[in-house]
Amino acid sequence: MHPIEKQLHQDHYHISRLLRCLQRNLDTYETENSWAEHLSLILESLDYIKVYPEHWHHPVEDKIFAYIAKNYPKHAELVAALHAEHKGLEGLTKELNAMFEAIANDTVVSRDELSRLTRDFLQRQITHIDRENEMVYPLLSSCLDADDWVVLEAQIEDAHDPLFGNSLKKEYRDLHNYVMRTDLELQRAAAK
Repeated sequence: MHPIEKQLHQDHYHISRLLRCLQRNLDTYETENSWAEHLSLILESLDYIKVYPEHWHHPVEDKIFAYIAKNYPKHAELVAALHAEHKGLEGLTKELNAMFEAIANDTVVSRDELSRLTRDFLQRQITHIDRENEMVYPLLSSCLDADDWVVLEAQIEDAHDPLFGNSLKKEYRDLHNYVMRTDLELQRAAAK
């Protein structure tokens, strides 16, 4: 497996972990009805999604998928749909982030609208990752050879995951600790 392909798979694993933790954080909020300890983690989660998946992960996928569509036109429709999903997810992330920023600034936000938007965000993110894992990522191995990866490497900038990579950014330290702690709790609960 090419290192870029490996990184994309790793990203999906990490983003899925973050989404599970975000879901748990939001569920906890709904039962406690207080943002006090949850709001900063939710905002950090959304910030991370805007910073890393939207500025490195999705653009890399878009370049690879476009390359596949160009060389294998039978996949062009699927590639176009996934590119549109990327744009839709970016818009949804911005909308949800704006709602949580409003809450952070003591603006009244409709609980029903927030709940609906949050559920939509989580469901669409998870569905998107599953769809890519099942339908498109297998194409990376079947359609791309070493020469193709050389061409793609020249188009793709190297990036390091600021939440799960080797050099953790300090602004994500609390979020990183929360994800690690929550993962451990979820694993323990599943083992019972």
